[in-house]
Amino acid sequence: MWQNRPMRKRIGRAGAKSGFIFLATAFAFGLSGCLAHMRGWTPLQEAAYDGDAAAVQKLLSEGVNPGEIGPNGSDAIRMAMDKHPDVARLLLERCLASESPLRSCPSALEEAALLGDAEMAKGLLVKGADLDAAIAHVQKVLAGYAGANVPNGGLLPELGEIIRRQVELYNQGLALLERLRNAPKPAVAAEPTAPPAEKGAAAPWWSPR
Repeated sequence: MWQNRPMRKRIGRAGAKSGFIFLATAFAFGLSGCLAHMRGWTPLQEAAYDGDAAAVQKLLSEGVNPGEIGPNGSDAIRMAMDKHPDVARLLLERCLASESPLRSCPSALEEAALLGDAEMAKGLLVKGADLDAAIAHVQKVLAGYAGANVPNGGLLPELGEIIRRQVELYNQGLALLERLRNAPKPAVAAEPTAPPAEKGAAAPWWSPR
């Protein structure tokens, strides 16, 4: 593998761009996750990671999908989240405003939760986002980190701390999603002419009326 020049170039680029998060991916999810990270970034992911809001706006104005999954298995929202949450929110707002946010931004609900943006998450739920699927995926990520062999020293002293920060982030996101699932439906003034509600299981508060 190390004799393969293109592979060495990809590894060097991934390490330079993502630092120890790249290595955390390898420890938590194995070689397949590591290789997915190296497959390349889209121009929107590059701009989002760098926090270049002007470049992000320009690409969006040209019709680039804000939630498109790139060759590396991620999207621009996730690439911006750690260091540039304002850019991540800009992308999420574009997702929410799109005609088909669920098709354009399949990971938007999870990412809104990781950002701690409950109002954005509620807006996505009203548009039909799958809360149970988002919770299941966050739990899967946490299970991956739980099974990681986290180093405490040696050549990678920072890696354990980065994994711990990622676990904290996902735990906070999971807590927000579970609060939304358990939240009571907001009170709405009764309409005198409305027909009586049919008996049966109560719909989630975010279901369209």
